[in-house]
Amino acid sequence: MAPIEKGLPGQGLLAHVVVNKYGDHLPLHRQEAIFQRQGVALSRKTMCDWMGECAELVSPLYERMKQNILGSKVMQTDDTPANVLDPSLPRARIGPIWTYFGDRDYPYTVYAPSSFSAVPFSDEPGGNKCFICLLLKADWRTVILYSRRS
Repeated sequence: MAPIEKGLPGQGLLAHVVVNKYGDHLPLHRQEAIFQRQGVALSRKTMCDWMGECAELVSPLYERMKQNILGSKVMQTDDTPANVLDPSLPRARIGPIWTYFGDRDYPYTVYAPSSFSAVPFSDEPGGNKCFICLLLKADWRTVILYSRRS
């Protein structure tokens, strides 16, 4: 049974493209060029479609990891700035990617895109606010650690 319905790629090829993109930070246009040098015609659009299909395939695992992190007594979160394509702007903008880390009993890391909503959790002098993403609907008995950049 093929991992992608009506698709030709097998598990090995999908894993190769996913690990190259997300593990080794090798963009799809570079993978396309590598495949072309090896005599394989594989467009980046096709690989991009595969990334979406793979995301759907692993979504139950992602949801389970989120639920496990909720069991943590201590959870650490951080936002990492990343370039985000915004159709309303002529260029990319900086947006956060939120990461959540569970404790030793739930040693998972979950990433949330900047499109998730966020709420302020503390006010600082001068009107600056820190934000926590509402990825997790914690019961707030969990201690949440967050470090803010100055």
